[in-house]
Amino acid sequence: MTSFLRLPPKVRSMVYRYLTPAEGMPICPWQEFNKKIHFNLLRTNRIIYQEYRSLLYSEIPFRLETWAVELLAKWFDQIGQQNARLIREIYILFPRVHTKTHLDDPAPVIDERHAQILDKIQSLCTGLKVLVINLPNSVMQLQEMADMEAQEPGYITDAVALVNKRLTEIPSLERIEAEFPSHVERTEITHEMQRHGWTIEDVEAEWPGGSTEKDRRSDSEALREEAEAGLYDLEGDSHGDPVMDDMANWPDYIIGGG
Repeated sequence: MTSFLRLPPKVRSMVYRYLTPAEGMPICPWQEFNKKIHFNLLRTNRIIYQEYRSLLYSEIPFRLETWAVELLAKWFDQIGQQNARLIREIYILFPRVHTKTHLDDPAPVIDERHAQILDKIQSLCTGLKVLVINLPNSVMQLQEMADMEAQEPGYITDAVALVNKRLTEIPSLERIEAEFPSHVERTEITHEMQRHGWTIEDVEAEWPGGSTEKDRRSDSEALREEAEAGLYDLEGDSHGDPVMDDMANWPDYIIGGG
């Protein structure tokens, strides 16, 4: 390790970039297959941690596609506020929107859990520039909106406007993108997104680490699978991911952004 630190800083920077996912490929903090070397490199020693953390957090997009608030909060607690401020691009699910409990008021509201996630991102990721909405994994939310549109014409317009208003309240945000399956015909929902200036990005059906069927499943099915994997239970109580739990034993200079 001493010999590596003797290399010129520019050479070490080249090594760090070589170890970084190509072309801005996003990583998911709680999926083992997608993060082996990136976070482990941080634990090598204090010098490498300080040199690599700005590259890791500022240039790599993070997939935070969950509605388990506790899971997200745990990860932010582990990386610390200093590192959270470096994050520039995040993938999230489309916030779930539903009607108020009063039958005479069909106005849409953002689900409490999704609202808490957005609050957490806004308060900690103060350098965030790009939000990417994962529509293929937001099937349940979109279907609920379509069903409400059949009962209350104009509901989709109001719901997308509500979500757009909330997202644009993030002061640093410069762009909102929405990933949409390239084989599926555009819908009224995506047209409303474009009307608010969102960029619709066509994506292939098969995603890294998942099959076509998996990518089309409903949000509730995804939650159940993650629960069975031990990440958290269906009531939202967080259990551990072995790799994330291992972070608790990392050197002090890592936890909290040292």
